[in-house]
Amino acid sequence: MSAVGLDREHAYQYEGERLDWGLDWRDWLSEVAGDEIDTSTWDAGDLMVEEAAVQSGVTYAFFSGNVGNQAYPVINTVTTTGGRTASRRFYIVSRDYVEG
Repeated sequence: MSAVGLDREHAYQYEGERLDWGLDWRDWLSEVAGDEIDTSTWDAGDLMVEEAAVQSGVTYAFFSGNVGNQAYPVINTVTTTGGRTASRRFYIVSRDYVEG
C-alpha cells in the first residue's frame, strides 16, 4: 500500500487549504487477479471530504476545514467487486500558515 502525496502515513496541509490526497491500492489488488475497487468511502472526522473518486486502483478525495496544529485521522475503506473490504488510515497534519 502506498500513499499518493503522503510522507509515509502523514499528509501536511496548511490551515484553510483544500487539497486532494489519496491511497494507491494497486499492489494490494494485484494479489487477487481480476478484482477491482467497487466503492470507496472516507471517514475524516471533523474534516470536510469532497469529490471522492477511484481511478485505476487509486482512491482520491479533497479535504478541507482543517485548523492549525492538529492531526486528523483519515480512514479510507474500499469494497472490491469480489466482495473484499479493507481499510487504511493516514493522518492529515494541519499547520498554521506563516508568511515568510
